[in-house]
Amino acid sequence: MESIDFESFVAGEKIIAENFTNWTSGNELIDNFIQKRQLEIKNNEVVFEWIPYSRLIITKEAEDNCLATAIWDEGPLSYDAVWCRKSYCKVTLRFLYDSQNITDEFINKIESYGANYGMSQNPDTKIYILVFDDKYSDCYCRKCEKQLKYNGSGVVFEWILYDELIGIKELGDNCLTTAIWEDGPLHYDKNENEWIRTSCKQVFLRFFCSSQNITDDFINKIESYLSDYRRYYYGISQNPDTKVYILVFDDEYSDCYCEKCGNKYGVQQNKWCKPCQINNITNRTSGNKKIDNFIREEQLKFGYNTVFEWIPYNEFIEIKELGKDSIAIWKNGPLCYNANNEKLIRESYKIVYLKNLYNSPDITDGFLNMIETFLKNGRGYGISQNSNSDTKVYILVFDDKFLDDCCINCDNFTNWTSGNEKIDEIIQKIQLNINNHDDVIFEWIPYNEFIEINEMDRENGFDTAIWKMGPLFYNIEEERLMRISYKKYEKVCLKYLHNSQNITDEFLNQVESYLKRNNGYGLSQNPDTKDYIFVYDNNYFEEYCEKCGDRYKNDDEKWCKPCHVNHLKNNFMNWTSGNSKIDEFVQRLQLKINKHNDVIFEWIPYNEFISIKETRNDLATAIWKEGPLCYNKIERKYKRRLNEKVLLKYLNDSQNINYIILNKIANSFGEDYGLSQNPTTKDFILVLQLKHHCQYCGEKYNNEFEMINKRCILCQANHENDEINDFVKEMRLKADLNSVVVFQWIPYDQFNDIKEIGKGGFSTVYSAVWDGSLYNENVILKCIHNSRNFLDKFLNKVKAYSNQMVDNIFKLYGISQNSDTKDYIIVLENAKYRNFNNYLNYLDENNESFTWKERLNLLVDIIYKLYKIHQYKMIHRNLHIGNILLSKDKIVISDIGLYGKIDDMDETNIYGVMPYVAPEVLKGKLYTKAADIYSFKHTGDCQKTEQHCEDCKIRKQFEETNDHERNPLSIINNQSTIHTQAIYTSRLLNPFTINLSKCDN
Repeated sequence: MESIDFESFVAGEKIIAENFTNWTSGNELIDNFIQKRQLEIKNNEVVFEWIPYSRLIITKEAEDNCLATAIWDEGPLSYDAVWCRKSYCKVTLRFLYDSQNITDEFINKIESYGANYGMSQNPDTKIYILVFDDKYSDCYCRKCEKQLKYNGSGVVFEWILYDELIGIKELGDNCLTTAIWEDGPLHYDKNENEWIRTSCKQVFLRFFCSSQNITDDFINKIESYLSDYRRYYYGISQNPDTKVYILVFDDEYSDCYCEKCGNKYGVQQNKWCKPCQINNITNRTSGNKKIDNFIREEQLKFGYNTVFEWIPYNEFIEIKELGKDSIAIWKNGPLCYNANNEKLIRESYKIVYLKNLYNSPDITDGFLNMIETFLKNGRGYGISQNSNSDTKVYILVFDDKFLDDCCINCDNFTNWTSGNEKIDEIIQKIQLNINNHDDVIFEWIPYNEFIEINEMDRENGFDTAIWKMGPLFYNIEEERLMRISYKKYEKVCLKYLHNSQNITDEFLNQVESYLKRNNGYGLSQNPDTKDYIFVYDNNYFEEYCEKCGDRYKNDDEKWCKPCHVNHLKNNFMNWTSGNSKIDEFVQRLQLKINKHNDVIFEWIPYNEFISIKETRNDLATAIWKEGPLCYNKIERKYKRRLNEKVLLKYLNDSQNINYIILNKIANSFGEDYGLSQNPTTKDFILVLQLKHHCQYCGEKYNNEFEMINKRCILCQANHENDEINDFVKEMRLKADLNSVVVFQWIPYDQFNDIKEIGKGGFSTVYSAVWDGSLYNENVILKCIHNSRNFLDKFLNKVKAYSNQMVDNIFKLYGISQNSDTKDYIIVLENAKYRNFNNYLNYLDENNESFTWKERLNLLVDIIYKLYKIHQYKMIHRNLHIGNILLSKDKIVISDIGLYGKIDDMDETNIYGVMPYVAPEVLKGKLYTKAADIYSFKHTGDCQKTEQHCEDCKIRKQFEETNDHERNPLSIINNQSTIHTQAIYTSRLLNPFTINLSKCDN
């Protein structure tokens, strides 16, 4: 396996794309197809390529078929951790005969084959070749492409000559018949590696009458039969005399499909065909058209068990009364499907239950709906009518198990009435619709059962009340309906249906629509106003809108869009801008609300604004007295947030409003409060949310950082001094694109809790909390002494420190200026580090171990950090143990480039801590990387006095320092030698070096 020198998957993709010009198939359409496939490559996939024919070693010729095998010497290219080629790979070649003319249709055909390795071309015959892996021949026919859907298993779908079908039985009324297929179906035997026919196979023939004309509908019909029957379909034939087409199936087809109509059985194991069985039913008439139609509709719902029918009353014998109802013997019995005989047969002398439907001479829709609710348990046989009775009562006929499901002692319909027949019918219908023992019984509730009625929202028709009796439930233990004691004096919600005194179809539809959403406890009526009332449990309005009764899309928000949109529409007439175009625009935006917290765009009168303060000629901040509309989830209505501070954006010269301006406003919809107009200038004003827009430039904030800072990045960078502005922009351009730190000018008033934590020769260091940062970060403020008059030198020092690619120095957030001293400040991250000296003392004080391995690793880390600084072409110039900061798991080197007095113009002056400054620097040579390394070697406890000496005197002066040089681990090997009060302060060293000889070049 040959490895390819690509760095990664992405790098490989790029190189493959760049390599397009280095190969060609000689045909532009082929090249485009291959390049498209290459650009779509995914990880772990093989690259689709143009493969020169010379790279293919044919091992088995194609002969009369279209497939051959070969060895590809280079092999396919793929990515699996690394890019590599699998050389000398076995492949299958598919020859595309008649492919000399390349068209879009040919390209589509190629794509359908799904070749995975690539394409090639025989240079002699010009025939194109698709290159597959060696598994291709296992899945595709090697001889031809005619049976495109054959997948190597099962039988081949084919054209079958009619004279090969013998012993065809007569059709009769059926569309299916059987026959013997002499040759039999064709299938591929993988064991024998050859095609075999199973001769003299019994088959089922499905005839398609009137199929002489072949249409798209006919073809679609055939395909639907084939896709529906997923076992063996053998082929298609045609009767040469009648020209009728025939589908040929295996002999198990009739187990699934009806012989008469050819439709699939509804219940396969019982060979039950609903359409055929319904056609066989001989219907008797009740003498009432509505009843007959109802019975026919029930028959269409018929399963394979029992037929619902009209039953003459004289077929019942041995009738015995049982309460209001009866039991009897039905002589003929119900009509049931017999799976053995495959037809409907009556089960005679069946015990049945007769339920009398009193007050039923008038057949209404309500009456039929009530019947349907009784039939839901599936035990109904039919309907009858007592011909011996004067009342002509209709009877529902059920099986003898009906009593197991229904209680005959709780038919409570006659014990109450609302006084309105239609209302009674609705309540009865709902009561008959209960499914479980724990369902609440919907009922008529007399108004005098309510006490302590409290007005909740009378405008929308809502009250709360106490229901003395409480709701009705089924008690399993006592097997009866009863009112539960703990549910008495139940708090309920009352929904008034205003103007409902007249019961109209529209009113009934409204009632039914409410009940479909939630049945509630019942209906009542105010005896004074005659308004009907829905009664719900007290928690109903936690889920449902108080105004329309629709369920909230989000229960937590308790906000109904249709109702609030309607409220805004109804309020249109209560305001105007005086301009129809503006009014229409504002109304359109108001109707766009989708969520409870969407801003309502409004027309805001100019006199609503107070304390207007300009921040720019076209911007001002102001207080909006009434404030914006905000949705209150507790009160479930919009309320105003008073005295909201807003940003006014003046649309200068907008007296003549046009659609260009309006479209621009519409594009920022969702963040604007509305429009107003200055009555003096007549200019329109866009009222913006201050939390989304910068008050200094009016631009929308791009991120949370800007929102917390309350100004955009550009305005944060702005300073009255152009030199500082330019510097901030330059620093941002230098920043690494992946950096999370954005360099900026930081106003001094954004710092709080400022505390001095250290003072050096040329700067004072403070800790502070930066309120303007994203997370109120703790920062370090390094205030450079006397920098107020030396801005250029200060900026140069910052620039020297600013390479954020170095991860072992403190992050640089930006610059600031002390508002009192006017000295400039460098703002750095505040990590919890201690300097070298303090860290070792901290370990000693806390009795923490410091092993030899840890000590060695510490020195190696310091060396590595210094190496990284040098790698970025930086020199520290002031390295000592006060600038090496440590935590338990990290080392940081601070104060890179921050040395010397800022107002010192003499470049020959030397600054530092004497023991750490290299001798050649003390003698006037420039600071180098080597000098930094010297400083590292002397990061020991150098407390000896700096003396004026020549080279020989310097050796004497640093005698104790050299002890550390001979044993560089001594600094960490003997912590007790470190002076706890040692101060490592940079200072001017020239007074100590004036007598030293200069270093030779």
